[in-house]
Amino acid sequence: MASAAAASGMNASEVTSWLFGTDKFILNLGETKIYEGDVLPTLWWVLLSTGSCINIVLLLCRLANIGQDRYVRKMTYCSAAFVIACAVRSIWPRVDVERTCFWDTRISVTFVGRTLATVAEICFVSQFTMTIGVLAEEMEFPKTLWMSNIWYWAICVAQCCCWMGVTTQRQIWHGVEESIWAMTFTGIAISFAVLYTAIRKRSVSRKDGGCGLGVCRSAKSGYAMRFLFFGFPGCVAYVLFMVLVDVPMYINRYNADQARGAKYNWFSDGVLDSMSCRTVSKSLKDWEPEMPWMTGYFLGATLVSLWLTWGPKLDPIIEDHVDGQRQPRDQKTKSS
Repeated sequence: MASAAAASGMNASEVTSWLFGTDKFILNLGETKIYEGDVLPTLWWVLLSTGSCINIVLLLCRLANIGQDRYVRKMTYCSAAFVIACAVRSIWPRVDVERTCFWDTRISVTFVGRTLATVAEICFVSQFTMTIGVLAEEMEFPKTLWMSNIWYWAICVAQCCCWMGVTTQRQIWHGVEESIWAMTFTGIAISFAVLYTAIRKRSVSRKDGGCGLGVCRSAKSGYAMRFLFFGFPGCVAYVLFMVLVDVPMYINRYNADQARGAKYNWFSDGVLDSMSCRTVSKSLKDWEPEMPWMTGYFLGATLVSLWLTWGPKLDPIIEDHVDGQRQPRDQKTKSS
């Protein structure tokens, strides 16, 4: 590193600033500059783009082996919509309210990204609610099944709030949207805990492989148990992030806008405004607040979505102990 710095005429501090993104990454083709951006956002974009390409390959492999099960096909098609939308938003990232785009292209504009995000997020939450619904129906938990429908419609309302925030540029709408997401995944986490506990308690045909938690089991029930077991802490972590970081951030932005006397759009004006980029930037200053959540969203959530494409459900028969006797599932007492 030292010899490279000496050869290029840079001192140690200049090398350090390049590594941490306070300097520029410039790509020239002959005498023409074809790219210029801060180093860290550039590396972040390369990471998102590479991860998205890998996700697309995984999705294509899954689609090639989808089978005929209706539930599995619905889960896979929902994942396809989510993964493709996230890939587009990764390669052409943008910041909605500020109308900041990484690339100066029509596909980068807020309107396109928000439309894709609406479809993708409804499909993503559909995977969760379908999973809960199928498992609740198999366990004969009618209240949990009913609540899974509530979670779906709650996210549809959240999408409306998001569109209001994007078009009017009132950040408080995003605070409401993220609060709905937090409440929804609180309910999903509770549903996961209820279903996991009930399945583990009632199933006596499991093969734990020594782990004792049901996550080492093979076949369909093992897959369902693993998703519920690992999904619960994932939902809790997500809710904590929303409550402690995301929602306060939007409230603080709204308060700052109010303090400086910001003017807001009407919905119709905002729709038109969202069809263009106000700023094209590859600056760390513009992208640093967005990088953590976009990375988790576009790379982490997509893997969860792909994992769900096999459709978590239980084995055909689960036997229960009732008064010391085994009974098939269809004879057990209904619960909620």
